Amino acid sequence: MDKKLLQAIENGREDMFYNSRPWRKKRKQILDRDNNECQICKEEGKVTVGTDEEPLIIHHMKELKEFPELGLEDNNLISVCRYCHEVKCHPGRFEGQKPKIDIPERW
Repeated sequence: MDKKLLQAIENGREDMFYNSRPWRKKRKQILDRDNNECQICKEEGKVTVGTDEEPLIIHHMKELKEFPELGLEDNNLISVCRYCHEVKCHPGRFEGQKPKIDIPERW
């Protein structure tokens, strides 16, 4: 990763990372890899697909702040829906959000 982006993350400027061209490119690659589906829901037999109104989140399994060098590593990134990100990836961090309606896979 670019030294400028690493330094921005270390200085608490994650916004610079998330607005960078390398991140936007990587985000698209991960969404394509994961078929634009939440991987946690998929493991549970459900299908949650990202939409324009509710896009999927690319989650850093090892936190960006703690492991900035893994910020663009494929094996550290996973596509998740907002519900899974807030409730399962970061329990207690997000509160007051609407719950997701679970729709089981039907094929």
